[in-house]
Amino acid sequence: HEGRFYTSVINLSSTAVPFLLLNKRPVRSIDIANSQPLLLASIVDNENYKKDCGAGVFYQKIMNIMGKDKAEVKNLLYKYLFFTNEPLKGGALYKAFDELYTGVIEQINAIKQQQSLAHLLQKMEAEIIVEGAGRLDLPKILRHDQILMFEEHYEEVVSYLKNRYRKLGLEVSFKD
Repeated sequence: HEGRFYTSVINLSSTAVPFLLLNKRPVRSIDIANSQPLLLASIVDNENYKKDCGAGVFYQKIMNIMGKDKAEVKNLLYKYLFFTNEPLKGGALYKAFDELYTGVIEQINAIKQQQSLAHLLQKMEAEIIVEGAGRLDLPKILRHDQILMFEEHYEEVVSYLKNRYRKLGLEVSFKD
């Protein structure tokens, strides 16, 4: 599980999250934009990739080139790039990705020759969310790259996350 924390909350649909209660109180969500692609930006050498992931526009840029919706692009990226140990050597996804971020796929393919990229990124995410934010002294619910907490703890969690990503040389943005 690469340090990830699995609960029944993980399997809830995103549409159910706004209705979750913690100690009978509503919670506020912090969801990291393109979390695993962003973490990859701390490993690969490409400033445009790092900037786009940090700004939360990584998926949108791939969508624009491929002419596909976010769900389809995300599925393709995870199936053929992030969650497989097979190198990506060609095709529409390769062309779109390489057009935007020259050389990154070659770096990803090199990483895959040494270890599982998915496990590496999940482990990095778990170190930040489970081992880091999970130890913050406040009531919370963790969902991979999302933290649910009371409104009064929102700024503390945002500050923690920004500092943690900054240590990796990354700027982080959050989805609403």
